[in-house]
Amino acid sequence: MSVDSLVVVEVDHGFGWEELLPPYGRCHACDGEGRLDGPCPGCDGSGQVRQWPWHDSTHELSFILSGIRFRPEISSPPFPPPIAAVRGLPADLSASARHQFDRLAAAIASWGRQAYLHGLTWLFVKEVLEYDWTRPEDGADHQSDTLADAHRMFLDGVTQLGQRFPPTATRLVLAFYE
Repeated sequence: MSVDSLVVVEVDHGFGWEELLPPYGRCHACDGEGRLDGPCPGCDGSGQVRQWPWHDSTHELSFILSGIRFRPEISSPPFPPPIAAVRGLPADLSASARHQFDRLAAAIASWGRQAYLHGLTWLFVKEVLEYDWTRPEDGADHQSDTLADAHRMFLDGVTQLGQRFPPTATRLVLAFYE
């Protein structure tokens, strides 16, 4: 089962956090149409948003990253231990990232009861890379041997970030919503 997420990657080059821009992709709020009941607040009517290719996640991956448990009745335990508990947004969030999270909050508010923000958190790339991804995958889908196999696209993307930028000065800031 899929969970929508906003993923912002920030790098600190020694003078404060700066957003690392992802490529453009289809807006999930309006399904790329640019309109809901007027211009889509998620993409300002363009139908396109910048997003990491691994922005959607499963309930299991969302739990691994944040400890957020979605709909316990359909998220069959046992999930592996989370990397970090929900931390909220970092106090030193870059202005461009703050703008994205503000836009997401406005979009969720405009959707009414159709959407729900489960939580906000952040983690360093180092924390993700140091996690034990070799443990057996016993989440809801049981289609992979290890967590690394089950979440390969995400893990490959984070590994590449850790190779390009210092893992202790690169962080993922995430919002999970449905």
